[in-house]
Amino acid sequence: MKTSIALLLGGAAIGVAIGLLVAPKSGKEMRAELKDKAGTFRNKFVSAVNQARKEGHMAGMAERI
Repeated sequence: MKTSIALLLGGAAIGVAIGLLVAPKSGKEMRAELKDKAGTFRNKFVSAVNQARKEGHMAGMAERI
């Protein structure tokens, strides 16, 4: 499951990067958008990792009961 999430997020990041690179925008606009998208991706990635850790922790607790 963790691998699937990582692959999904990685694929999404690659798709966004390619889409941004082929868009007709100025360099300044492109850099600003890339910075924004990278921040958004980072936040989603951190949330997904934290959720996976939480689910893993909860699964570990269920096994102990």
